[in-house]
Amino acid sequence: MKTSKIRRNPEISLVYVNFRSARFLRRSIGSVLDSRSTKGNTEIIVVNNDRSESWSLRALSREFPLRIIETGENLGFGSAANIAARCARAPYIGFINPDTRLLSGDTGVIPELFRKYRKIGVLGARLESDDGYPEPWSAGEEITLWQVIRNNIGLPAGRRIWKSGRPRRAGFVSGAALFIRKDLFDGIGGFDDRFFLYFEDADLCLRSGRTGYRIFSFPGIVFRHDGGASRISDLSRKKAFYESQRRYFEKHRPKWEGWVLSVMRRIFL
Repeated sequence: MKTSKIRRNPEISLVYVNFRSARFLRRSIGSVLDSRSTKGNTEIIVVNNDRSESWSLRALSREFPLRIIETGENLGFGSAANIAARCARAPYIGFINPDTRLLSGDTGVIPELFRKYRKIGVLGARLESDDGYPEPWSAGEEITLWQVIRNNIGLPAGRRIWKSGRPRRAGFVSGAALFIRKDLFDGIGGFDDRFFLYFEDADLCLRSGRTGYRIFSFPGIVFRHDGGASRISDLSRKKAFYESQRRYFEKHRPKWEGWVLSVMRRIFL
């Protein structure tokens, strides 16, 4: 693996996992670094899962202070993010999707929030869709069969969390803009890399909560999330979603819930 440009003694390490998304990175990184407090305390690590975009990232590293890690293949989000976390130098880590851009707030305040609120282990930023409204299911309660049923009939319980204008305790927050204490991340073993894509964030939050830390959605930092920018086909995306959903239920929920969910997918989805 090849790396470049390391920032010394940062307060927060921001991690991007790139796969077919290099064209979005300049905008996202630029939006994050366009603040006084962020510039001085932030390390940015880009893990590249796409060899065809290595040249684009090298060009980007001449514009921004990046540390680039080349994996040589598509390892999926969780595995790539774990590689970055092992290299991260800061006591707090933020995982940010390339297809986001910071609209308001400042990621440079995250270390201060963690130091002030010692019971909080994970913070999720507010995500907005292109229409300016909160992104559905970008935060929510712990995932159960009942939550899945409610989501599919248009009555998601998590709506009060992702729409809230004030910090709210959550069961999970989206990995598109998720911040966590590094010692907590390391202590629970990071992301479960068996989740190639989807549900790795919910799994991470659930395991973090079981250690006694709290998970909060924090609307003081707002990202616009384009979503699906990596040009993965809808069919591949759907297959990855259902496979990760199955794995999540096998890992964390009673067997009967997983069985009912599989029957529901065959009948209704």
